[in-house]
Amino acid sequence: VLSSGLASGSTFPVGVSTITYVVTDAANNQDSCSFTVTVTDTTKPTVTCPGDTSSCDPVINGIAATTSDNCTGETVAYTLTGATTGSGAGDASGTTFNVGMTTVQYLATDTSGNQDSCSFTVTINPLPTVAIAAFTPDTVCLNDPAINLPVGTPATGTYSGNGIVGTTFDPSTAGIGAHYVVYSYTDSITSCSNMDSTMIVVNSCVGVDENG
Repeated sequence: VLSSGLASGSTFPVGVSTITYVVTDAANNQDSCSFTVTVTDTTKPTVTCPGDTSSCDPVINGIAATTSDNCTGETVAYTLTGATTGSGAGDASGTTFNVGMTTVQYLATDTSGNQDSCSFTVTINPLPTVAIAAFTPDTVCLNDPAINLPVGTPATGTYSGNGIVGTTFDPSTAGIGAHYVVYSYTDSITSCSNMDSTMIVVNSCVGVDENG
């Protein structure tokens, strides 16, 4: 009879399994023997990387690798080289990347030490430098005529905010109070956007001057 271990025809696990048989005669005399069954995993796991990606946002998500193996239990690690350096276990998603190109390599290792790897690039484009000049003067009266908007750079940007009428700021349209005018610009090559703003104050400018 089988005393210990798996029976013939069973699926044996990776590693060494010991099988023991015991024989007994009619007089209850016994003898036994043992042997080992060794299963070796030589099949590499498979790891698949996402495609190359570029972004204006330095925090990149959704870049996990997918893995498969004939035996479960593989682990994944990543290494970053180039504009950003570092390493970690599992998913590189959520990493803050530096401006420039970074190569991300994933390495999958199974429980028997077999390995597979893949790599892809993450490119972070720089944000454009955007500036808007200050209003001169930066305080006007409610009934003053419209004034030209301050110059924004680079050219071809767009203005937004209260009181903007065409290319001017109209105090009566904006109303009394402090108003921010925002200048936004989008790079046509990288599609990265940035903005700058400046403030102007609109006063009622009504009342009677008191003689000293």
